[in-house]
Amino acid sequence: MKSYSRNQPEAQATEILLCDSRDYSDGFSHPSRIWRRAFAIVFVFGLIATFADHGIAEDTLGTVVEVKRNYCKVRLSMNSADGIQKGGVCQVVTADTPSETKSATVTAVRDGFAVVRLDDGTASVGDRVVVVSEPGLERDNPQVASLVSAAGKKVDVKLIAGRMFENIELLRVDDSDDQNIKIRVRDASARRPLTISLTAVDYIKCEAKLIFECAPGAKTANSRFSRKQALLAKQHAEYEAKLRQWELLLDKTGAKKWPDLTTTEHEAAITEHRDFIKVLKNDYSDLELYETDHFLFLSNIERRHLNPYLMQLDAMHKLMMHMYGIPEDIRVWKGKALIVAFVERQQFVDFERRHIKQPAPAGAYGVCHAGTDGQVIVACFRGDRPAEFGQMLVHETSHGFMHRYKTAKDVPSWINEGLADHLGLTIVPASQSVPKRQQAALERIRRTNSLGGIVGSELRNIRADQYGLSSLLVRFLIQNGDERFASLIDHLKAGLNLNESLQIAYNTSQEQMIRAFGVSIGMPNLQP
Repeated sequence: MKSYSRNQPEAQATEILLCDSRDYSDGFSHPSRIWRRAFAIVFVFGLIATFADHGIAEDTLGTVVEVKRNYCKVRLSMNSADGIQKGGVCQVVTADTPSETKSATVTAVRDGFAVVRLDDGTASVGDRVVVVSEPGLERDNPQVASLVSAAGKKVDVKLIAGRMFENIELLRVDDSDDQNIKIRVRDASARRPLTISLTAVDYIKCEAKLIFECAPGAKTANSRFSRKQALLAKQHAEYEAKLRQWELLLDKTGAKKWPDLTTTEHEAAITEHRDFIKVLKNDYSDLELYETDHFLFLSNIERRHLNPYLMQLDAMHKLMMHMYGIPEDIRVWKGKALIVAFVERQQFVDFERRHIKQPAPAGAYGVCHAGTDGQVIVACFRGDRPAEFGQMLVHETSHGFMHRYKTAKDVPSWINEGLADHLGLTIVPASQSVPKRQQAALERIRRTNSLGGIVGSELRNIRADQYGLSSLLVRFLIQNGDERFASLIDHLKAGLNLNESLQIAYNTSQEQMIRAFGVSIGMPNLQP
């Protein structure tokens, strides 16, 4: 794949007191609202379970943890947490005598637990509960009957909010609550089956035949989904209006916008990645594939250690979408970004040599390969510092997002690297490498009274010792208006130079920006 690469230097070993990203004693103002949301985003993603397979049989509901008369409390397994419904029939398998079973019914499901009522006898703590069937279905509703008959087939589902699921498998229908009938579907691009309430569905088609359609007025009657749809429509309207204005710049600069891709083209790009993954798994037999909504993550890192990294990547994606005002249903990646993460450096070096056809950069933990065809591959290795690996992963992947954002035009290296480090520290605040680089940069600036010409530099890649200064400058720009910063990136991606983009976004010049930055750190006479 034709590509260019950016790499992340290893953290310097110099012992420097950590500079907390929320400590603004150096004179910077407090962060703007988008970055205050970032920690909430990371927290929310920390609550998301990423893996469905924990070695528990698929039909296992869970394990009995408490017993009261003929009722027992069951801790749900990961596989059953989304699928079990009130009214479902199950069996309690005695721990001491597995051949003994007792019939039971699910009476409540909440917060990762279920309450089960035994038809006869009692259970014991440690007994296993197995699902026999979902709640009985009412067949008198013709649309429900049509859905039931389509179970096991491929369907197209359009949500009221606008999202479209094409060619997904309808697993089953649950109408135990006639006020909230649900369907269980499997989307090939998702890690786990999805449960969708019919109150959220516009229509369902099977073999091009309409088998379900929301009732007249349902779109407005369902206030929850109509509000979400209205919000998404507003976001689209604002985004499209800004996009049309931005596209006028392309006529002047000659920059080329990435083409809008169809679902088929996105799927073809994912297939291309999957074909490459097959080759890699032949060469590195211990690699396993994990998939999220936006990433294909191929790694030989132990599965139990991967969850935080996947959540950090998803948090980064969500934050960058929000930063640039991109509606959540717009796809930035061409298909999905591919992450190839090894445990040991030697495998990373071998991968770069054999499959990218270039030597691994000296001292680098990872490289973003952003192709001229729009594909993005991030190759890296973990080493023995988990927090620094997480920061590097966010850093490198953010380069891929920047490459795919609107055009393939490069932004100045100090902005690209500075934003990547800033995002890495925001998403992985336990990282020490970025604060150390920032502290070293501040000491150097105060010693030399100069930025070393970094702002006006046209170098494709800044030096490793300039990363700290770059993230300080980017932080300063973001603190003076996150919408202004997004506008700065938009104009740079349209092909305008830095001075032109600063003038439009911040109504300032390079020299004025440098002076303002100097004032913010107590150096009003700071030189470029």
